[in-house]
Amino acid sequence: MDTINTMEMFELPKSASQRRVGKLRALLDGLARNEMDLEAIALLLGCSASSARNYTLELLDAELITFTRGGPVRGRVASAIYRLKRPESRQSDDHDLPAKPPTAPRDPLVMALFGGNSQAAG
Repeated sequence: MDTINTMEMFELPKSASQRRVGKLRALLDGLARNEMDLEAIALLLGCSASSARNYTLELLDAELITFTRGGPVRGRVASAIYRLKRPESRQSDDHDLPAKPPTAPRDPLVMALFGGNSQAAG
């Protein structure tokens, strides 16, 4: 009689969140290799075009990917071609903050009482 690994026998299926994150990572890996349209993304992920569109919308909202309009595809006017955003085109909160906050001139009364120049001490 063959011995069966009990861990394999009772392995729980992945949760929906784990599957979703896995597909998002697979999509990012695929787009790192080349640009894709929605049909190619659905084929890569093994899902419907509707599900593939949901994955692309999630990555578009996170500003990780971008798209352009492609050429005519099977009677449709145009198909969106998805690709990774270049790192320099991604907006990050860290890049929006100045290195040093701007300084305001000191109040003349404070300057008269405590001395110093007209610029805030930095």
